[in-house]
Amino acid sequence: MTQQGQDVYRFRSLMIRPTKRDETINLTLTNPTGGAALGSPASATLTIADDDPAPKVSIDDVSLAEGNSGTTSFAFTISLDAASGQTVSVNYTTADNTALEASDYQAANGVVTFAPGETSKQVTVLVNGDAQVEPNETFAVNLYNLSNASAGKVTGVGTIVNDDSTSSTPTIQFSQATYSVAEELGRVDCNRHPQW
Repeated sequence: MTQQGQDVYRFRSLMIRPTKRDETINLTLTNPTGGAALGSPASATLTIADDDPAPKVSIDDVSLAEGNSGTTSFAFTISLDAASGQTVSVNYTTADNTALEASDYQAANGVVTFAPGETSKQVTVLVNGDAQVEPNETFAVNLYNLSNASAGKVTGVGTIVNDDSTSSTPTIQFSQATYSVAEELGRVDCNRHPQW
C-alpha cells in the first residue's frame, strides 16, 4: 500500500518448525521501473525475534532388580518437551540416598548434549549385584547447569529392587528319631535343632 509517497509492504512470517532462536531475512530492492532510481539503502535486514519459551529438560525414574553378581545397567532417559533449533546441554551426576556409591552402585557424571531437533538421550548408571538380603534401596541422578533449556523434572530416582532371599526355609526337628530312658527319671530332655 502507498502512504504519503511511500510504498509499504507487509511481510507475514510463517514458522514451520520450532527454532528457539532469532532468524533473519535479507531484503533487497532491484530493477526499479517507471523512471525510478534506487536510493540508499537499497537493502535491509528483517529479524524475526524468537518468542518461544526454552524447552524443559526432564529425567525419568528407573526401577530394576540388582542381580546376584556383576552389574546391572540402569538407563535413565533425559528428554526435552519440545525440539529446539539451538544446541541444548545439561550436566548430570549421581547422589546417594539409601543406596551408597561404590558398594551399591557406581558413580556417574557428565554432560548430555542435544543437537538441534533432538529430544531424547540416555545415561547409564551401573548397579552392583549381590546376594545379600536387604530392603529396596534408592539413589538419585541430578540434572544441573542447563544451557538453552529450562528445568522440568531434574531429579531421577533409581530404585534397586532386592531380588535375594534366604537359601532355604528354616525347619525345627529332633536330633534323633528315637530315645530311651529309665522309667524312674522324672524328666526327659529332647534337643531340637533349627536348620537354615
